[in-house]
Amino acid sequence: MSQLIAAMASSHAYTFYPPEEWDQRREVSYQRYSRRHGRLPRIPDELGQATLADDQERYQRLLDGFAELQKVLDAAHPDALILIGDDQHEHFVDNVPQFAIYTGERFISEDTERGGVGEYTVDRALARQLLVDAIDAGFDVVETTKLDGDRLVSHAHAQILSQLQPTVPVVLIFLNAVHTPAPPPGRCLAFGRALRASLDRDTAGRRVIAYGSGGLSHFSSGYPYEEYQGAADMGFISEDFDRRVLGWMRDGTIDRFAELTSQELLDNGEVELRQWITLLGLIGEVRPEWLVDETFYRGIMNMGVGYWKVGE
Repeated sequence: MSQLIAAMASSHAYTFYPPEEWDQRREVSYQRYSRRHGRLPRIPDELGQATLADDQERYQRLLDGFAELQKVLDAAHPDALILIGDDQHEHFVDNVPQFAIYTGERFISEDTERGGVGEYTVDRALARQLLVDAIDAGFDVVETTKLDGDRLVSHAHAQILSQLQPTVPVVLIFLNAVHTPAPPPGRCLAFGRALRASLDRDTAGRRVIAYGSGGLSHFSSGYPYEEYQGAADMGFISEDFDRRVLGWMRDGTIDRFAELTSQELLDNGEVELRQWITLLGLIGEVRPEWLVDETFYRGIMNMGVGYWKVGE
């Protein structure tokens, strides 16, 4: 039987830019927002209270977390890394699947923001098995066998690969998070459980690590505001909602996520929580070894990074 030995999760985007760059990047995002919506966004009051020095001190906790993830990955020597992220019209433009798995032989990952480039192989047998088993479990998963130019550019995936630079085969799983309609939280949890069931049935004896990339609460320049009817604007953060769902993660009470609705995710800047929820379905009711989260209004989001020890 193959085994999920560990799981990791983090936010992305501004998470991988140092606090010294946030003001400049935020201004660029404001202008992007203005071009899309014909006005500049309202500024949250909390932004005026944020300082670079405080952000630098708290951001170090995230850097320490990523350093720990690197140590775990390097020491574990897994046979494969399952990487779960969303796609924002980066690969899927005219057709937007709710779930997709890449089954090609290889790909070149391009972190277009930070310039990281790396070539990776795919565990095609594992990717194909996850695909077939998920379809048998009732999920209409799209198989994608080719990336344009063999290049992976979805930032939810590429930024993680640029950060960790794994040397093992990678299985890419894509979710639809930002394009309405998107799979409800309960469906994402069930999808993760179907992936775990597939691993548990696998007779190849693989030792696998899974990673969920997305969230936490943030209203970005590219948020689906056309579907959103609330009072938040770019740069707002739903701190109370994050505290609630992170509390469920820390307690291992993952069934609570099935009670959430897509509207709640949309209303709280949490559309990318779907990746974390899918990962939790893979993990099961296991408490994280550690889970760090920090709210940064200069960085327009609540950032987080966590690690779960699942098997041996």
